[in-house]
Amino acid sequence: MASRKKKTSARSVTVKIENDYTEKDIESIILDWINRNPNGFAFKINTMGVYDKSIGGYRKTGKYTLKGTSDILGIWHGAPLAIEVKKIGGRVSDDQKAFLKKYYDRGGIAFVAYSLEEVKRHLEYFSRHQARIRS
Repeated sequence: MASRKKKTSARSVTVKIENDYTEKDIESIILDWINRNPNGFAFKINTMGVYDKSIGGYRKTGKYTLKGTSDILGIWHGAPLAIEVKKIGGRVSDDQKAFLKKYYDRGGIAFVAYSLEEVKRHLEYFSRHQARIRS
């Protein structure tokens, strides 16, 4: 992860520029914010396959493992929540789009986020109006 030095009067301070954040950084920031909120609960979903040296490949996933499952799942004000996290310039796969659509169509809050500000916009809108923003 890249960072840049910002010159101050007596010392240098490392400042992270938003474009330098990895998806993991963004996920962590989002998860911290949601879980600090009394009306939120969220957790990271790891859907990457597990490489098994003994078979020289990835282990087969279970039949209920869904391709495209969002990075973050949780609850917001009692509603199911799914957030697909991407860094700036990241691409949402067709499987991820399909998962978000299915989740939204069945009543969940589901969207792609490139920053904490986008998450706040979606979730604060839901909190005020008990309605979801169509992404």
